Amino acid sequence: MKRMIIIAAILIGLVLCLGLSHGQMVQPNVFKKSHSVSFQGQTNDWIIDYKLFRVGSDVEIEPKITYIGDDEKMLLSSLRYEIEDDKGGIIAEAFTLDKKGVYEGQRTNCMGCHYLSKVEEIEASIGLIDGGLLERVPLRRLQ
Repeated sequence: MKRMIIIAAILIGLVLCLGLSHGQMVQPNVFKKSHSVSFQGQTNDWIIDYKLFRVGSDVEIEPKITYIGDDEKMLLSSLRYEIEDDKGGIIAEAFTLDKKGVYEGQRTNCMGCHYLSKVEEIEASIGLIDGGLLERVPLRRLQ
């Protein structure tokens, strides 16, 4: 009987340890403090809000792109954006706009991205997915 209690306690301990380590692998940054920096730019047709988060040693990004032009075909187009940092890095992603002309990207981990805490301006490009450039948008750091 005593042996069964010890074995049960060991099994419960293992289950708890495995459960906690699995939770940490799924969300590695839950307990780390986050710092952020935001950039914004606007042209006659586009507004871009771009946020970077430093969580531990990781960098996460969260883009928001709004079309304010008057070409209705843009709402049906497959688009892409590229953002170049001052360290030679490029972030690129395909996207489509919703019916209101907005794309809100999920906050995601960005492998190889630099946290741009000391940069005042970066550049974004909006284009068609097939490669045609629509517009360059300078993004300035928000204070």
